[in-house]
Amino acid sequence: MTLEVSYRAGADAATVGVVIDNAGQLAQLLTALAADDTSDALVIHRDRPRVGPRHIPDHQVLVGVRGEVGAIHFTDPTGSWVTHGDGPADEPVYAEMEFPSHCEVPVSDLEQALAEFLHSHQRPTHVAWQDAD
Repeated sequence: MTLEVSYRAGADAATVGVVIDNAGQLAQLLTALAADDTSDALVIHRDRPRVGPRHIPDHQVLVGVRGEVGAIHFTDPTGSWVTHGDGPADEPVYAEMEFPSHCEVPVSDLEQALAEFLHSHQRPTHVAWQDAD
């Protein structure tokens, strides 16, 4: 059970790669993602299938943090979803794309959802979801 995480950080927007193999590492990751000079992260689960001749992951998970809240965009062969939360009323930008309104959840929920994903390999049930379209 391992997550590969990549994001950009610092004034030079250097690519940072992190390997997460236990849930205890997730709080530190989410703290790093909350920094003003850090991009949102791409998360890939090593234990999920890879497809095609290039062995591309069958899923994509994007995670962003803005202060005490954040959002997840989860895509796999069954569809695309975004977390569903209390706000904001407008469509915030995460991972350089507009997310639906009401996509933000507390960071503690993001942490629990990512921990569930680490262990289950499936879209987490700890958070509510809405269609990404």
